[in-house]
Amino acid sequence: MRDGILRKIMKNRTPLERLRRVKPMYRILSPEEFRDEALPTKLTEEVKELREAIASHDRAKILEELADVQDVTDAIRITQCISTTELMGEQARKGSLNGGFLKRIFLISFG
Repeated sequence: MRDGILRKIMKNRTPLERLRRVKPMYRILSPEEFRDEALPTKLTEEVKELREAIASHDRAKILEELADVQDVTDAIRITQCISTTELMGEQARKGSLNGGFLKRIFLISFG
């Protein structure tokens, strides 16, 4: 690992012993920083990585990146005090109104 400034959130079980060789500097974010800044930034990063995995058609990499996106969305859900049941209910409600995406409908224009 090279020296450098990352300024990104890390998973709870990131092997810090691997980082000790380069003397990492870190701090615990405030709940507001974590919720309002770090998580949205991390979601953008993980979605970008997922898009790259999809483009590569590498199923294992897609699965890995989907898991990372899910980890971030779970953290967002928890920091926003939204239960899994509440989220699933909203997903079902929206699905019953609008359906899903699996019919591959692509809107080109309207009017």
